[in-house]
Amino acid sequence: MSDEDPLLDILGKLKLRTARLAAATAAGPTFPSPLSVSSLAVSPDGRRVAIGRANGLHFLDATSLESSGDPERPALEVKRLRFTVDGTALFYQTAERAGTFRVEPPLPGVDIPGFGPQHDAFLAPARGALLRVDRSHIAAFAVETGEPAGQVAFVESGGPDAKAAWRLLDVAADGRFALCVRWRQGGVAVRRLDLSTGRGPEASAPLPAPAGGGGAIASGGVWAVVADGWGNFATIDLDTMKFATPIVHDGRWTVWAIAASPDGRHWASARAKEVAIWRLAAEHPIERINFEAIDDVPRALAFAPDGALIIGTAAGRLLRIELTRGE
Repeated sequence: MSDEDPLLDILGKLKLRTARLAAATAAGPTFPSPLSVSSLAVSPDGRRVAIGRANGLHFLDATSLESSGDPERPALEVKRLRFTVDGTALFYQTAERAGTFRVEPPLPGVDIPGFGPQHDAFLAPARGALLRVDRSHIAAFAVETGEPAGQVAFVESGGPDAKAAWRLLDVAADGRFALCVRWRQGGVAVRRLDLSTGRGPEASAPLPAPAGGGGAIASGGVWAVVADGWGNFATIDLDTMKFATPIVHDGRWTVWAIAASPDGRHWASARAKEVAIWRLAAEHPIERINFEAIDDVPRALAFAPDGALIIGTAAGRLLRIELTRGE
């Protein structure tokens, strides 16, 4: 740990309470080299945080951000992480592989059959299913065995040659539906896709740019936040498929990550060199954390079950912050 990190001075001026900050320096024993944090996940019991980086998977204590004693797992360019409901397995996705690692006890898991660079992959935790996604279908596989567990077609996808096929953004924790987007003339179409029927309602997002910034479904599947390719955001009620007033910025920015809080009251965005924390359906953030002054970029976000926000950066920092009580 390092008490000299200038990010502490920035945070000290905000209304946020800082719990822990790990820096990519000799004083940070949990990080042997300053490699970018590309993905994060917190276990359902709140004890572990899994960190995906360019050289592998690392497990830390989610409160102290110190080593949990679990071994490092080699994996390249970890893009997505998510724990299963019981916390005993961790889903991962890289550019060329997707599957699970066993956490308790630490054992090799299963790989998704047929996964490759042309596919995407997700975990539907409550369903106990790994999902392999291509341009026209979702194939499901059992988490424990990797055996096929069904297939759902993207309705009206236009087939593998479609110029505007649906792209899956996130899967609800209960596994009932997925959030999909595609660009069409005049805007971004958003669909709540039922994973049993391949059907679902659709709405037009009030965003000015093509889809591409990502999205996240809140706990309970009641609402979601969607970003376009220019760094603009909009929240949507998934029951009514109605959007709140969009959050539109000047310029075009990269959205690195979006996360929704477990209590459904807040969400956070990592955009360009800034992390912003928002109340649901608000048009302005309750707090901004600017990484410009320390020449760093926030790359990954995850909320812990207790509501703390964990941020991973391009320089290898790992930051745990808590919202001020009453926010």
